[in-house]
Amino acid sequence: MPILTINLLQALPRTPLWDRLKSAGRLIADDTGLESNVRFLRPYDEVVSTWRRCVAHAYTPERLFARYEHQIEATYANRLVTPPRGKLTLGNLKRGLRLMSTLLSASDCCRITGVRSGVLRVRDCAAARSTRCSAWASSPTI
Repeated sequence: MPILTINLLQALPRTPLWDRLKSAGRLIADDTGLESNVRFLRPYDEVVSTWRRCVAHAYTPERLFARYEHQIEATYANRLVTPPRGKLTLGNLKRGLRLMSTLLSASDCCRITGVRSGVLRVRDCAAARSTRCSAWASSPTI
């Protein structure tokens, strides 16, 4: 996987880890601005510096591009080929949006297409246009 997620341990409330660390007295209760809420067995500064070095090492341009190159060579060549009928094409997308707009109410159409938040505006939403949904009228075109 080209992108890595490298995190410090965080104990979430109401989990077995939280309960175990709390009973061992290893939770940092107050918000002290630390990177973790766990009292590590190793010195905190050492743990954080190791974490930062690990992230810096993993994301050097050479290593990042090597992961992308491996992804292209190993994964792309072995991908599953989608049959033409199921491929996402502009025509299939338009047909799907038209079908969606005829089956849904105006409020459902606005909610699903994200019109209320102004993130997306689907012009083929017949249900919203026909009822003059307030979200439809006030949303910007993106």
